[in-house]
Amino acid sequence: MLEALRRGTGSWVVKILLGLLVLSFAAWGIGDIFRIRPEQAIAEVGSQKISGTQFLASYNRELRRLQQQLGQPVSREQALQLGLVQRTLDEMVARAAIDEGVQQLGLTAGNDTVARAIANDPAFRGPLGRFDRLTFEAVLRENGFNEQSYVEARRRDLARGRLELAEQEQQEIEIIHEFLPRPMSESEIADAAGRAIAELGASGPKDMGRIMALLKERHAGRMDLAQAGAVVRRVLTDSS
Repeated sequence: MLEALRRGTGSWVVKILLGLLVLSFAAWGIGDIFRIRPEQAIAEVGSQKISGTQFLASYNRELRRLQQQLGQPVSREQALQLGLVQRTLDEMVARAAIDEGVQQLGLTAGNDTVARAIANDPAFRGPLGRFDRLTFEAVLRENGFNEQSYVEARRRDLARGRLELAEQEQQEIEIIHEFLPRPMSESEIADAAGRAIAELGASGPKDMGRIMALLKERHAGRMDLAQAGAVVRRVLTDSS
């Protein structure tokens, strides 16, 4: 299960949260998981707890999907043999890890965002090709949701998407930084300014423009020109 979590959620947030993972169901084993109390936590990731009620709701949804795919009933023993219980737990723990990261970063999805996402979901379109209340309620019933639980589940999904977007942006920034030239240090700027002054034979503030033009030509993208200007001004003022 931990391998599935690492494979499915390789983000820096989840890697940290793996150290907080507590799997309570290990105490009684996968086969006994159906005998837990509804309020009992079967797994914890940081402050996120997965209760027996939540597990059974997710398991039953996955079981219905499997039965629809196979076109026949699937017993509990068959579900265990097919790894449905383990897969359901894997997915729930992975989502809990992401939710913990979302919570720590303060990411959320507002009511308007959730409402737009639901209204634009093709699964809830009726005969007229737009959001249909009756279709919405029927789909929720088929998947074991009531409206409140589905709205909150959709809110969490949208927040997870924001976490993924934030990570993608961070990765892009890191890639850009890899290809950007290294900024010059204060001592390197001072040395470059000294060489430019000597090369141009500068003797006073009147030569400031020529020196800065040379520094910009040679060190654009690496040199902080504002810092270089202060260094050049100080050197020229002291020498005049």
